[in-house]
Amino acid sequence: MVFFGADYPVVDVTTFFVRIEVLAGAFFLIIALAAEVEGLSLRGRSRYPVTPGKENHMRLCRCLVGGLLFVLGLRGISLAGEVKSHTIDLGLVRAEVTLPAQWVRLRETPFGREPVFADTLGNGARISLTGTPMALRSKTAARMHSRALDDAMRRLSRKDYVFAEELTIDHIPGVVAIDTSCFPYRHEMTWIGHGPTGVLSFVLYAEPQFFEAYRPIFREILESIRFVEEDGL
Repeated sequence: MVFFGADYPVVDVTTFFVRIEVLAGAFFLIIALAAEVEGLSLRGRSRYPVTPGKENHMRLCRCLVGGLLFVLGLRGISLAGEVKSHTIDLGLVRAEVTLPAQWVRLRETPFGREPVFADTLGNGARISLTGTPMALRSKTAARMHSRALDDAMRRLSRKDYVFAEELTIDHIPGVVAIDTSCFPYRHEMTWIGHGPTGVLSFVLYAEPQFFEAYRPIFREILESIRFVEEDGL
């Protein structure tokens, strides 16, 4: 799966320097190639005489520096689009989630039920995935889901939420909502799901000024999740 495009905050920092590397590398390569093809000599343009050996050495240096910068730039572009899959134990079910390569796992609770991931670029971006394992009958899970959906719609009508809708992740029905008023230091997207293995709660948040940039990425992260029951069913 490939996502994390132009809206992803890496564009604000990493891609800027990547473009500088690519442009600098291309510039040095063009200069070096032009000097070779057109037979340009530094002797006639320098106040000091340049020996053939020194001129060849300078040409070699230009080629090496240009090639190095160009390769680094291409490598930076490829890294910006890399993703990594993580498997999270949520009790009776495991969640496989795909994240950008620069996201890292911070911590877990003693029971291993609350892994937290963070974007190393900062911006207060975090993802918390929790599970409350319990065997739910299908009717019970459906009733809990219906109540959660009704509650989210009520909070949306009261302007407590700025967005809320039903969202099924893999085979588990749930409700996704966006809250921008609960915490002054962060805006968050939450997903609550009710399935046969229990209640799942995922929280994805970032600092208010960066949240809109992360919003489509958080949604794609949610939709990338796949669930595998512990018994392999």
